[in-house]
Amino acid sequence: MNKKRFSLGPVSLFLAASGLCGCYAVPGKVSGGGWMPSASGTPGQKAVFGFNGDSCDGQTTGHITYVDKNANVPGLSGGIMMRSTQILEAKLCNGSTSGTFSGACSLCSSALESVGVSVAPPATPPPMYAVLFDYASMNPAVETPTPAPEALVCAIDNGQGGTATGDDFVLIGAQPPFGSSSSGSILNFGYAEGNIKAHSCGQ
Repeated sequence: MNKKRFSLGPVSLFLAASGLCGCYAVPGKVSGGGWMPSASGTPGQKAVFGFNGDSCDGQTTGHITYVDKNANVPGLSGGIMMRSTQILEAKLCNGSTSGTFSGACSLCSSALESVGVSVAPPATPPPMYAVLFDYASMNPAVETPTPAPEALVCAIDNGQGGTATGDDFVLIGAQPPFGSSSSGSILNFGYAEGNIKAHSCGQ
């Protein structure tokens, strides 16, 4: 069976062609963990996440978990519970023209633009990371299909401690069974409580 790749449609191709996205990347390393509001929209309900991705030494490694037990997924019970099985791409998105073109950064650019987060590079943009991965369901009521579906984490690091310029931001999308479209759909996005940390290669 041929694997259908994660794609949010022609908008990502338009952004790449127009030069308006952070579609180019350099090797990078990112880690993060914490919580964000649940996709259910009910005040007080939370989605928790933890992840790391590293492409600094020429190998792509990492691990991701995401749990939102209160998310409303049509036809499924128990919400969204996933873990990565293979990291496909982990990149530091590096503006519109420098570095190497990255499919994951292109996907993050289109996804963030679609929820109102501008990715047109400012003079000093905050680090944006894109991690694309195969996932498995941790929800006992939801089987993982074959071939493995893909999911995407887009993370913006707005700094650490007193030097932070704002709250960190996370967006996550996936193909079914948790996504609503075979080409991938956004599951949740928002400001994160916890921390996302950009690391220099070698740290």
